[in-house]
Amino acid sequence: MNTSISADALRRAAAIRDQIEQLEAEYKAILAGESAPARRGRPPGAKPGRKPGAKPGRKPGRPAKAAVEALAGEPAVKKARKKRKLSPEARARIVAAVKARWARQKSEA
Repeated sequence: MNTSISADALRRAAAIRDQIEQLEAEYKAILAGESAPARRGRPPGAKPGRKPGAKPGRKPGRPAKAAVEALAGEPAVKKARKKRKLSPEARARIVAAVKARWARQKSEA
């Protein structure tokens, strides 16, 4: 047996072994007359295009922003955005444009 197996190969082998055990349990349940609930979709935790053990939500090779800020000594606090307001003139222009659009659509119909 080869003793220089990579960590990725070992993880893949463990995942396959888990699948085999699940299928064997389902097989025994079917033969015993028990009905196993029908599963739809991919197994829980399995995401397409991801390696087993990869963290979700991050691209590989790119550190998280919070981690970079933590290393730089800066706190990872999000700044609150200032609420933007429309001026009365801008709002009146928008209302006039919408009314003109509605009038055009009604005249075409």
